[in-house]
Amino acid sequence: MSDIALSVCVVLGAAVLAGGLLLWSRRAARGREEELAAYCRGRGYRLEVQKEPTARRITIEADGWRLVSSRRAVQNESSSGSSGWQCETEWVCEADNPLRQTFALQVARGTTDVGRLPEWLREGALRALRIWLGTAAAGLSSIRTAFCENGRCGTVFEMQAHAADASLEKLRAPLAGRSVSLPLYLECSPSRIRLTMPETAAGLPQEIEAILSVGLALR
Repeated sequence: MSDIALSVCVVLGAAVLAGGLLLWSRRAARGREEELAAYCRGRGYRLEVQKEPTARRITIEADGWRLVSSRRAVQNESSSGSSGWQCETEWVCEADNPLRQTFALQVARGTTDVGRLPEWLREGALRALRIWLGTAAAGLSSIRTAFCENGRCGTVFEMQAHAADASLEKLRAPLAGRSVSLPLYLECSPSRIRLTMPETAAGLPQEIEAILSVGLALR
């Protein structure tokens, strides 16, 4: 076989392989979309999917709450034009409950007790948390490590020490599940519950269920 014929065979083989992978990827994505649609129909949730060449956004709504999960391609200028994905999932419940406690919680990977950090490092970590939590952390003067277990650590902001213990107990089992992606930020008050996962794009039924198990535990 001549060099030209060999080159043509290599190119054709690569094209067939690439086409097969693309077809498989599209079928897998369509299967995931159908699975999510069936899950939402079965539970009476409203589902909206928005797709663009470099972005995808799903919105799931039910009475009193809304989940939005997005994934979009971003180019990293500092890495020779390489690209990656920016993900975020947010669940918000606007249902009023005057008995609901006011607190904010961050759950991260690892087992670092914020109370045992050097003062300068502790203040830096808490400052970063307050930026993420925003107004949810305003007026919450007590800050402590609520738990460090199963490879995850929770830092809670409260009105006073242990004021949120009853709510944290409700969250213990849902947060222990490995299906809950980290880091996770939770804001809770009598008027609203807001759950944010800045590095997660949820799109499978089991991922949605894991998020709802956390949020609805406080409703």
